[in-house]
Amino acid sequence: MLVALSAQCGGTIDVRKGGECEKIDPPKFRNLAVHYLLKSHPEMTAYINDAVPWKGGRITPEGLLGHETCRYSGDGWIATVEWNVVPQPVYEITLSYNRGRIVWKANLYVDCEIRETKYIHTKFGN
Repeated sequence: MLVALSAQCGGTIDVRKGGECEKIDPPKFRNLAVHYLLKSHPEMTAYINDAVPWKGGRITPEGLLGHETCRYSGDGWIATVEWNVVPQPVYEITLSYNRGRIVWKANLYVDCEIRETKYIHTKFGN
């Protein structure tokens, strides 16, 4: 069962790891997404690694009910985690770099799987 994240982005969600669901928060989901990106697109090791010094947190406007957004930035990357505050939400993550020259999106579903939904990598010029 998934637990809706709190308004301060400090709640937990379940993610399958080694056959078991592990409780994580949005920053850990962001880090898991980076790891997934590196594994599924090895060419990304030239642009990102597991040690990005992320800064950020909740950006949901006060008084907005029903949807949460957390945004983080580091080393030229922007990571956004969004979800509707409902039982068993689908969590959406977007990783983008260099003004959209690299964009990766994925969803985390109630079955504890991350599923890539978009990948764009515009080659950089000389």
